[in-house]
Amino acid sequence: MLSFVQAVIFVSLRLHRQAANCSLAVAQVQVRKMEQQLHQKEDMGEVLHVVDFDQLKIENQQYLDRIEERNTELLRLKATTGKAVQVALLAFPCHVSRDAKHHQTHSSSCRDLSQHSINAWQTCCY
Repeated sequence: MLSFVQAVIFVSLRLHRQAANCSLAVAQVQVRKMEQQLHQKEDMGEVLHVVDFDQLKIENQQYLDRIEERNTELLRLKATTGKAVQVALLAFPCHVSRDAKHHQTHSSSCRDLSQHSINAWQTCCY
């Protein structure tokens, strides 16, 4: 009985060792592939330099400025449409319903939320 248990343990250990060796071989192949790719990129001159990072930083800032401008424009347009809806509701008071009042409340809360998001994003990213 003891020899049977020892044999099972021995086989189990051998299987685990084989699995570990396979995993090690796979990892070694991946390391070689990555080193080869790195050498190819270095040979081709695709290594990023400090100048490249500075250029990317400048472009990123320009994109952030454009996004801020467009968000400001979007808020202005939302305010304009909100005012137009209010004027339309005042011009046609008989068509005012609970849904219109709900829409007006919802659009103002969305506008407040958008402005809050922009302010939080500006304090976070600048």
